[in-house]
Amino acid sequence: MGGGTFAIQTRNTAPNPYSQQGPGLSSAWSCPPVRFTCALHNPPNHCLTDRHCPRGKKCCRTFCGRKCLSNLKPGQ
Repeated sequence: MGGGTFAIQTRNTAPNPYSQQGPGLSSAWSCPPVRFTCALHNPPNHCLTDRHCPRGKKCCRTFCGRKCLSNLKPGQ
């Protein structure tokens, strides 16, 4: 009986499999860090990749699910 191998990743900082990184896909800004998360088991995602967002916005992890965010700095 051949034994299969598998891995379980338990870190919260796991890479996003939906991220769009690579040649020509990087942007000038990155998503803000998420310090707290909601208690929902499966929070709603309004996007999965930056391509699901309008021009100028990125699909970022938020407090509760993923949302399209713009790079607005305080005071703009």
